[in-house]
Amino acid sequence: MIRGLWGSLVAFQVWDLTTPVQIRAAPFVFYHINSFKENYTLYFMSQNNSPRASDLFWDAIINAGTGVVECGFCGRTHFTLDGDYDLSRDEAADLLRKHRHNPEQYVQHHGDSISWGYLDGKQAVYECSCDKVRKYEQSFWNSRHVIAKYFTAKAKALTDLASDTQNLASKVAEATE
Repeated sequence: MIRGLWGSLVAFQVWDLTTPVQIRAAPFVFYHINSFKENYTLYFMSQNNSPRASDLFWDAIINAGTGVVECGFCGRTHFTLDGDYDLSRDEAADLLRKHRHNPEQYVQHHGDSISWGYLDGKQAVYECSCDKVRKYEQSFWNSRHVIAKYFTAKAKALTDLASDTQNLASKVAEATE
C-alpha cells in the first residue's frame, strides 16, 4: 500500500545502459524507492523469460494496421472482417472458408484492424502465435551493450561528418565571395 505518494513525471534517455541514472521525484519514502527499483528490475528481468515479445518492443515495430496481413515469419494469414477495408464479399467468404478449414493458418481477429510492422525485412504481426519477434527482442536485450556502443560511435561519426561538411561549405562560400 502506497500512502502519501506524489512526484513528477520525468523524461530521460539513456544510451549507455550501464550508466546509473538518477531520477528526482518528491517525496518518496525510502521503501517506496526500493519497491520501485525492485519492480523495475523484476519487470525487465521477467521480459527475458517471457514467451511473448513485450509491448514496449512491439510499440517500436508497429507502424501500420490493416484488414488482412500475412506474417512473414510463419506464413499465417491474419484477417478481420470488422474494419472498413476493400474486401469483396467473395474475398471475405474465401477467408472465412479457409479459416474454418485451417484455423491455425488463417487467423480471424475481432476488431477494426490488425497491427503489424517490419522487422528484419519481414512483416511481423502483433499477436501472431508464432511470436518469432520475441527472439529478436531477446537478442537485442542480450546485446544491448554492444548496440549502445555502436550507436554512440555511429552518432559521433555522423556528427563529425556533418561538422566537416559544414566547414567545407563555409570555405567554399568564402572562396566564392
